[in-house]
Amino acid sequence: MCVDRHWLQLLQNPEADMTLAEEYLEEANVDLANAIIDSIPIKYMLNEKQEMEHTDFRDWMNLKIQWLTNDLAIDSLDALNLESLKSFADGHNSFAGTKAKNVINFFYDGNYRNHPELPEDGQPQSRAVIQTKTVNKMEAKSYVKVYPNPSTSYVYVEYKTPSGNNSNIEVYDASGIRVLNEIMQGSKSLKIIDTSTLSDGTYFYKLIYNNEVLGQGNFIIQK
Repeated sequence: MCVDRHWLQLLQNPEADMTLAEEYLEEANVDLANAIIDSIPIKYMLNEKQEMEHTDFRDWMNLKIQWLTNDLAIDSLDALNLESLKSFADGHNSFAGTKAKNVINFFYDGNYRNHPELPEDGQPQSRAVIQTKTVNKMEAKSYVKVYPNPSTSYVYVEYKTPSGNNSNIEVYDASGIRVLNEIMQGSKSLKIIDTSTLSDGTYFYKLIYNNEVLGQGNFIIQK
């Protein structure tokens, strides 16, 4: 994953700091990653839900640090560590749990899906991951996911295409005007997209590869 770290630092929120910590861990900078995670409850006044998210994210990072210490790549875990990953994914419905589910879907052909939840007001809400439909059988192993949903100033775009050729994500507003067009490099990746300039509302996206739509869906901006 490659993101603009300066931009993440400017966001000044727990989610951005968690993403920043994970970025440093990708470079095996464990001390800095841990320092950022430890600073979150000091920098921000966390509510109960955010405290739970922070605790779960700490557990997620500890799991990744364990793999790093044992020279295990996240896309080629042995049976024991893969079982630990699955256990974490099944036991956590937080941001960190979503990340674990995405890893399983992405690298191990998992089948986690988005299921509506009913909060106290009885209205369905989406979990963080949106599982979009594949538009033809030939590209059955291709997909694109955008999360969190609703979002504020950024979204993650996770995708997979048939080969290493570049693809692109197009985002349209409710009136059909294209507002974003991002180049996606390689056949598998996770990219962060700045949505801070978008107004509140529903947006529609497409993953386009060789002039063909491989996946599509929508997300909400709610600031």
